[in-house]
Amino acid sequence: MDVEKVIGAYRAIRERRSQLKAQYEQEDRQLKDHLERLDVALLKHMQDTHTKSLTTSMGLVYSYIDTIPRAADWGAIYEFIKTHDAFEMLERRLTKTFVNRYREINHGATPPGVDVIQLMKIGVRKPSAKDGDNSNE
Repeated sequence: MDVEKVIGAYRAIRERRSQLKAQYEQEDRQLKDHLERLDVALLKHMQDTHTKSLTTSMGLVYSYIDTIPRAADWGAIYEFIKTHDAFEMLERRLTKTFVNRYREINHGATPPGVDVIQLMKIGVRKPSAKDGDNSNE
């Protein structure tokens, strides 16, 4: 295997993906902005006409209240969860940072009920001035 060529191809593909992602994100941002302006126009029209929904040949538009909870005091929330056994208030996700720190402190042991999957991955970066030929590493 010609490692030099493989690394070059890897970096070229990664750079092309980065370019495509940047193009996508720019166009998507424009589309989101346009949709937001249309949302505002439709909502204003519905408010002005005192309607909660509109039906046309192009589709149905309806208004609704979206409630978004935000944590203002995590200490109070934690006490509430403990007191009321309300763990369903939280979403199920473990933080990698906490589990990794716990494992470091506890010699690789994991908290009860936690499984850890470790995947061997590679990192590829462009060469820097201080990088020499590391073909044996």
